[in-house]
Amino acid sequence: MQIHYATAAIADAAHQIENASTMTEQNHEKSLQTAQANADNFGGHGSDAFQQVINVINQKYAESQATIRRASVVLMQANESMTHADGQSAGQYV
Repeated sequence: MQIHYATAAIADAAHQIENASTMTEQNHEKSLQTAQANADNFGGHGSDAFQQVINVINQKYAESQATIRRASVVLMQANESMTHADGQSAGQYV
């Protein structure tokens, strides 16, 4: 049985994940702007409810960003590990 790794496609997927991280940061900023624009609905900028909304937004986006970044790193590490292992295997036949 032969296994073929599409290392270029895997690397591309990791870069696409990195791009998702950038888009997530942009969405984070938009969410904060939306909350700021609607502060009166939460009792004003100084209210506990408004601060709670801001905290939840920041926390959820931080968690998402961490997950996205880890996914990209893990995918690249797996790709490099597979390539390295294949190189070692091929070396035994030289």
